Amino acid sequence: SSSSSSSSSDNDDDESSSSTTLIQPQDVSAIILRHLFDAAEKYVGTGEKVTRAVIGVPAYFHDGQRDATIAAAAAAGVTRVRLLREPEAAALAYGYGREQEEERSKLRGEDDDDDYSRDELVLA
Repeated sequence: SSSSSSSSSDNDDDESSSSTTLIQPQDVSAIILRHLFDAAEKYVGTGEKVTRAVIGVPAYFHDGQRDATIAAAAAAGVTRVRLLREPEAAALAYGYGREQEEERSKLRGEDDDDDYSRDELVLA
């Protein structure tokens, strides 16, 4: 009777150790990136695979974290990766489409002062 309880606890230990899977942060990143790449491929709708990507990373990432991000992208199937620090990405995104919007505003006859106040709100 005592040996059966001992073997039962041994089996519990074996089950818990076999059911626990350690996933590295880089693996989690690869799973998330693959999901994002799949969504991008579906959105574009051309049937082509994403093979190149620009990935935004926090400005405080050190070289090891940047290398791990590149490796995660490679594990997700992307062979050419460029990392862009978040402040740079924000600056680029701020200007993206700005010229087109200014042209549309002029075509609609909107006053330039309205654009200025809208910009002021964005910056605040």
